[in-house]
Amino acid sequence: HKSIKMKNILFLILIPLSVFSQHSKNMKEEKKADAMIIDLLENYSKAYEYKDFESIANYFDYPTTFKAPIGNTVLKDKEELIKFYKVARSSEVVGDDYWYSLYKKIKPIWINKDLCIIDAFYNRYGKKYNLVHEGRALYMFRKTDNGWKIFDVTIVPNWKMIFLFFTSLKKKI
Repeated sequence: HKSIKMKNILFLILIPLSVFSQHSKNMKEEKKADAMIIDLLENYSKAYEYKDFESIANYFDYPTTFKAPIGNTVLKDKEELIKFYKVARSSEVVGDDYWYSLYKKIKPIWINKDLCIIDAFYNRYGKKYNLVHEGRALYMFRKTDNGWKIFDVTIVPNWKMIFLFFTSLKKKI
C-alpha cells in the first residue's frame, strides 16, 4: 500500500511540473511567432516608406480589404493594390514632408494558429524629424501556402488629429 501511495504522491507532484514545462515551451513558441509576424509588419512598413510598390504587394493575399473612416475598398489582385498604394503613398495623401514611419506599439492578437491581428500604433515623421501624423491600424494576417500575408487593413480613426485638423481649418476660414 505504501508504494501505491508514494506513486500517487509522486504523480501529483509531477503533474504541475509537467504543465509548467509545457507552458514555458508554449510561451517560447508564442514569442517566436510574435517576432516573426512583427518582423513582417516592419518590413512592409519599410517598403511603404521607400515606395516599393512591388514589394508592398507581395505582403498581401487577395482579395484584400481596406477599411477607413472615409470608406472601404476591396482590392481583387496585385495590380489593383499597387494602383491603390501609389495614391495612398502620394504626397497629396501623406504630405510633402513625409519621410519615414516608426511603430510606437505593436500588439499581436492570435485568433488561432493561422490567423493573427496586429494592433499597431505608429508615428509618421517629416524631413526635419518632426511628427506629421499619429496613427493606428489593425492588420489581419493569415497563413497561406506562400507564408503569412495581410488580407485586411483597418485604419482606426484618430479623433485627436481630426479635431486638430478641423480646428486649424476653422481658424483659416
